[in-house]
Amino acid sequence: MLTFLSIIGVLTLIGLTIFQLLLIVGKPLGEYTQGGQHKVLSKSGRIIAAISILLYVIFALFLLSKSGMINVISNSAFLNVGTWIIAAFSVLSIIANGFSRSKKERIVMTPVSAV
Repeated sequence: MLTFLSIIGVLTLIGLTIFQLLLIVGKPLGEYTQGGQHKVLSKSGRIIAAISILLYVIFALFLLSKSGMINVISNSAFLNVGTWIIAAFSVLSIIANGFSRSKKERIVMTPVSAV
């Protein structure tokens, strides 16, 4: 079960990474992120998107290590703490997306954060 959930999590992170890459290259998807204030993200918005990608890679490494699919992070205490940090980040993302000023972000990104 843990492997299945890790795969779902990693696939979601891959989808979010692709979304962030599209934002970085200037695609007009900004209404789905960062409060939806700009269709095309500003330079600072694109930097935030790049930081998000870095976090997604780290999260994927934790999920895959926790499930035993890879052995990048072998310290079990560090792995457990990191996994709980990911869970807390996810809860905060659900809340932030759920209260976004952007209707598109609330409708699309809140359930994605829940996954």
